[in-house]
Amino acid sequence: MKSIREALTKYTELLARSGIEYPRLEVEILLAHAINQDRVYLFAHQDGIISGESLNVLREACMRRTKREPLAYIIGHKEFYGLDLIVTPEVMIPRPETELLVDEVLNLCLGESDSPNLVVAEPGTGSGAISIALAKQLDNVRIYSSDISAGALSIAAVNVSKFNVEDKVTLLKGNLLSALPELPDLIVSNLPYIPSRRIPFLQPEIDWEPKLALDGGEDGLDLIRHLIHGARHIETLRDIILEIDCSQAKALKTIVLSEIPTASVEVIKDLSGLDRVISIHIG
Repeated sequence: MKSIREALTKYTELLARSGIEYPRLEVEILLAHAINQDRVYLFAHQDGIISGESLNVLREACMRRTKREPLAYIIGHKEFYGLDLIVTPEVMIPRPETELLVDEVLNLCLGESDSPNLVVAEPGTGSGAISIALAKQLDNVRIYSSDISAGALSIAAVNVSKFNVEDKVTLLKGNLLSALPELPDLIVSNLPYIPSRRIPFLQPEIDWEPKLALDGGEDGLDLIRHLIHGARHIETLRDIILEIDCSQAKALKTIVLSEIPTASVEVIKDLSGLDRVISIHIG
């Protein structure tokens, strides 16, 4: 029998020895998950006894974490834009930086809320995070969310159903823009953008995520380059919003202007001051 206090101490030490950056926080999250409570409950019940079953769940979860399996995969969900999304190893874990994509789309859509014809495409939807966040914020929108991974689409379908946005979000299996049933006004996407050579040197948690969602080829821009090329003749298209690596803004501007000479390109920085989103406006 262990109290909440004793379990927090023991497993915080275990995760700290394994090199986890924030061991106490992560043990709190894992323990809250194991006893099906929130973290506030832990603070109010430090001397509460954990059942044997819950202690086994915590022990197994912490052992998985010592192998650097991402926390989100262990507990099965991740918050994004205030939404608690289901995630599994079939999909990349949504990052806080990607919320900037949603912010930029919403900024561009201000004043467009009365339009009944706003069509958004999100190729490479993964968990559906971006599309679902937009669907929850925009009233008059049709969003086509595509992916080449059947596994990813199965998780996206669970999330679309969870947040009751089936009337706004349509999931499609296909590469980039190939599956679209109608032409979009706006494209938003977090396509793979990590150069292949850098992937082996990233944090060990990356090894658990689908390489398909991370590897952007030699310079990280393979799929983005194809997307821009495929979008250049879409007559309805007004904007393309993409997440990028902080080193890619200059190269991507060159690609965009070579394909769409009339476009203007804006680079948006993340909270760390790094180039993170490129917003392309079609002239």
